[in-house]
Amino acid sequence: MRTAEKTHCHKSTSSTAMGYSVPTGGHLPHPDDPSDPPRRPPHNGPRRPVDSTPSGMVHAHELANMPDFSEVGFGVEVEGSFDEAIERVTAALRAEGFGVLTRIDLHRAFEDKLGLTFPSFAILGACNPALAHRAVTENRDVALLLPCNVTVEDIPGGARIRFLDPKVMMGAGQVGAADQIRMVAEEAQERLLRVADALDRPPERG
Repeated sequence: MRTAEKTHCHKSTSSTAMGYSVPTGGHLPHPDDPSDPPRRPPHNGPRRPVDSTPSGMVHAHELANMPDFSEVGFGVEVEGSFDEAIERVTAALRAEGFGVLTRIDLHRAFEDKLGLTFPSFAILGACNPALAHRAVTENRDVALLLPCNVTVEDIPGGARIRFLDPKVMMGAGQVGAADQIRMVAEEAQERLLRVADALDRPPERG
């Protein structure tokens, strides 16, 4: 378990969980700028049992650093280049049974189609075949919600990686009303939280 104090990504020697929202335009808030949004203090305490957190988070394990939830997902910030972040998240997803089925380089689409410059930004379509099979077998409408999007965004000093929360995704309409769908969503969320937790550590150097 890490006990060293974490700082913001543009100053840190290690990655840090997302603790604030970032304005449109892709720049990180500056600590001396009063117009920047408030930040949550760095997490320096012991691991928090997940079953003591608000409803909707996983219950089967403890994470060193719980990523912050937004209305639709959760994410972390990591050191390294944009391409390195793509490689890291792809490997971490693979370890939890997810393959990357699609990749959309949004910045290239904006440049090619609109002539606009945009920070490097990729949308990865992640899918765990076993979980997808269970869910689609239960309700074919689930296929309209797949795959689960993971975004990788280039920011100063590193990259921001965010995950669509499967429990939010499966909660569309009445899809998530079935017990089988709900269990799949909970397991998918748990696996993706482990991916986020694995990324929220300095990468191993060979």
